[in-house]
Amino acid sequence: MTPSAPAATSAATTTSAEIETAATVDNAVIDQLEAEKKAKEEELKSLEKELSEIITKVGELDCHASELNAKITVTKQELQEKTLLRDEQYEEMKLRIKFMYENRISDTDAAFSDESAMDDLLNAAGYYQEIYSYDRERLEELDNNVREIEELKNSLDTSLAETEKNKAEMEEEKKKVTELVKEKEEDLKLINEGISSNVIRLYNNSGSAGGVSTAAAEVLLKIAENAQEEALKEGKANARQIAVAQNAGHGRSTYPATYGWCAAWVSGVYSYTGGITPPHGDAIDYWNKWKASGSTRMDNIPIGACVISSGDPTYGHIGIYLGGGVVASNLGYCKIETIQSFGNVSAVCQGHVGYIGWVWPNGTPIQ
Repeated sequence: MTPSAPAATSAATTTSAEIETAATVDNAVIDQLEAEKKAKEEELKSLEKELSEIITKVGELDCHASELNAKITVTKQELQEKTLLRDEQYEEMKLRIKFMYENRISDTDAAFSDESAMDDLLNAAGYYQEIYSYDRERLEELDNNVREIEELKNSLDTSLAETEKNKAEMEEEKKKVTELVKEKEEDLKLINEGISSNVIRLYNNSGSAGGVSTAAAEVLLKIAENAQEEALKEGKANARQIAVAQNAGHGRSTYPATYGWCAAWVSGVYSYTGGITPPHGDAIDYWNKWKASGSTRMDNIPIGACVISSGDPTYGHIGIYLGGGVVASNLGYCKIETIQSFGNVSAVCQGHVGYIGWVWPNGTPIQ
């Protein structure tokens, strides 16, 4: 049965109210997820800084260990040389003592039989004593040298052991922080997925007509603008790339948003921004001519770059990446949607289906 006019109006009002309520809820969820995302990004940034400091420290310890090993090698060589010299000195001293002892017996016997030999004996005794004293002093000096080198080697060995221990501890800390970084990255991935799913639901609830005036488009633009701000702050995008994204997001182009002329609209956005030679060709031409400057990946797309899908079997479809997983394109109006939604098409264009990739206009990064 067909409802009366008042009933139909009531039903339409109810449906509109339900959509508005759903949009409000989704907006609240997205805001909460965005806040969580920001907190996780700060945590991740802190952990990445800590990891970088640990890697630097490990490198310094490794360098110090290498220096100690080099010193130990030199010290071992010096210890061997000094020990050999000391042992040779000791053997020579023993030979001289033996020689002096044997000569002393012979000289003593001669002195008792020859009075003149007694003077020679006394002179020889003094000479022998000088040689013996020299040998003892030399041997003590070499002993001291060996002892000092042994102490130095022991000290170096202790320092090396301590350095290796510290290095092992830092490696363990590095492993823990690396795991924490992976966990935070996974958390961010889940949060981004949550944002995307809520935005897509909001987009589906709101519908696409009306371009940037829809609730979904406003949320998407907010996400894109946050991403633009972060990218500019972190040096991942320059001012002209941000200007391109902002102009595209608000439909500012020297060519009107006329259905079927998506590439002309994109070229007009670059013209409107200024300082960029307007690219020419249809969407698939952009890919075929300049794919070397881009990628088929859907992540890490530069802000302000062209994104291409197989939306039209003959020409493909093209838009401009705004950041935060958001794309602006011309479908007779400025359509704001997620990159996943942009690539979710079944048309076949020159063998491509769905998302094709991103390129820089004219194959050159925007400066």
